[in-house]
Amino acid sequence: MKKRKVLAIFLSMALVLGAVGCGSKENPKEETPPKKEAVFTEKDIQDVIAGIEDHYVLQDAKGIDYLHNVSYDADIVEEVTVDSKDIKVEKPGTYQALYTVKVNKKALEDYLKEQKDAKKDLAGTADKDIESDTQTSENKDTQDVSTSEPTNTDTTSKEPETPEAPAPETEDEDKKAPDSSENQEDAAGKEDQKQETDQKNDKETEKVEIETDITVVDKEEAQDLANKGEVVWGDNNTTVPKEDGTVVEEEVAAPESNPTEAVKPEAEKPADTKPSGQASKPNGNSGSSGNKKPSHTHNYNIPITQTVKHDATGHYEKKWVQDSPAWDEPIYENRTICNGCGKDLSNMDAVAHSAECGSSYGNRPVQVGTKHHEAKGHYENKWVQDKAAWTETKTVGWKCSCGAKK
Repeated sequence: MKKRKVLAIFLSMALVLGAVGCGSKENPKEETPPKKEAVFTEKDIQDVIAGIEDHYVLQDAKGIDYLHNVSYDADIVEEVTVDSKDIKVEKPGTYQALYTVKVNKKALEDYLKEQKDAKKDLAGTADKDIESDTQTSENKDTQDVSTSEPTNTDTTSKEPETPEAPAPETEDEDKKAPDSSENQEDAAGKEDQKQETDQKNDKETEKVEIETDITVVDKEEAQDLANKGEVVWGDNNTTVPKEDGTVVEEEVAAPESNPTEAVKPEAEKPADTKPSGQASKPNGNSGSSGNKKPSHTHNYNIPITQTVKHDATGHYEKKWVQDSPAWDEPIYENRTICNGCGKDLSNMDAVAHSAECGSSYGNRPVQVGTKHHEAKGHYENKWVQDKAAWTETKTVGWKCSCGAKK
């Protein structure tokens, strides 16, 4: 009975210690999330896209396309959009346009690596040549030493021995066979997994944001800028000409990575098979048939028109401006007048006439003449118009359907 109690106590202690041990077991260490890869910068994509720049815009200009003259390498860039909702063309000032460039991650990484390797190869060509010459010399010396060693030509002193394959070696070969088969299966599985990973990576994209300044200027400032050769966008992205009517040409750039097959954001990208001669070009859709925009031949058949306003022409002439008109001033004298018949009695016997007429007489002013006064005024230089103002629409260049200008 006593032994049973002791055994029960030991069992109880063992259970308690086991429970404590289980309770004190540390939680498995949480895995650290993978470090987020660095986002591409504007500098990383500077060779695969062109045309994203600061611009001047004429106040109240209509039909402005902020993707005008933007082009990109379709093998690397998948989409370009611009947020211009905060730009107020009716109010002069500087605003920001936010461009978002969606790139194929793997294609851009391959291109950047290719450029980096090309620079390394160019810089290290001389070192590689020296190293190659040194290695060739060492190999030659080693070869000379090996040929100078004596060779045992006595074949009669020893009979050729036939090596016996011991039993353990046969067992090892039998064991290696299944191992080799398993290795092949593992390799095939890893290869399939690698292909799935590559296909997933081919579709992975990154976005790069680029902010530019859009400066809205009034008509006077736009003319000053144009006279200095600066490009100022007017209606439908036409450039404001100089004061003398000279057109300010806008340079159309192309991405350095693919200048001959660059596409515009609004353009649809038709499919084409990439030539074999361009196999070294990194492709964001590796493993596919390689859809690309076909080569494009410019056809400059769309006229570029410019509206030129001509001011009225004329000359100045001296013109008389009348301040007051000509007028006649009446002259009066006091006269003795008969109140009955109205006869001027100034030089007569007024009393005798009054008796004859039976009427009284009196003195009053009578107009005896007039004095003429000429009109008053002065001369001024007055504008005389020879020809009214007019508007001329003329062709200043030609452009292709892709936007390239000539």
